[in-house]
Amino acid sequence: TAVNMANALKEKDIEIIDGIVTSEEDVEKVTRDLILKGAQLLVIPHDKYVIKKATTVVKLCMEAPSGPIPVFSLDDGTVRKDGAAFGVSVDYGTIGKATADTCLKIMDGNPPDQMPIVQQETANAYFNIGTWNKLGMPPIPDEIKNQAIIYGE
Repeated sequence: TAVNMANALKEKDIEIIDGIVTSEEDVEKVTRDLILKGAQLLVIPHDKYVIKKATTVVKLCMEAPSGPIPVFSLDDGTVRKDGAAFGVSVDYGTIGKATADTCLKIMDGNPPDQMPIVQQETANAYFNIGTWNKLGMPPIPDEIKNQAIIYGE
């Protein structure tokens, strides 16, 4: 996911500063390094170490010497619980239901190798309005806000 996102941004001539995390202990160091290198936005991918330390990432970005830096996440919980400003994520409830349905079909004797792969086709936009406002971001356009999930209202 992170590579695909980086490639899409590069196609739009947006400079990418990579931060490689190999353990939970790397998260704070890599975040500080990205801030010092001038990052203007940090993206939290689906990485178990970074998601676990998302509160630290958000705190460091909000206290950046050059001014607060927005954090975008690919996990809705990071927006809701940890204060990332915004993100896009699948609905894990929908995915859980699809997984349960697949399990029930297998338990009923359906051969798994003949079952279609099921995936969620859409994602939701999530905003932490408190963080969004602290960053001084412009108002969320109505066409996005009306379809988004807003935390902190």
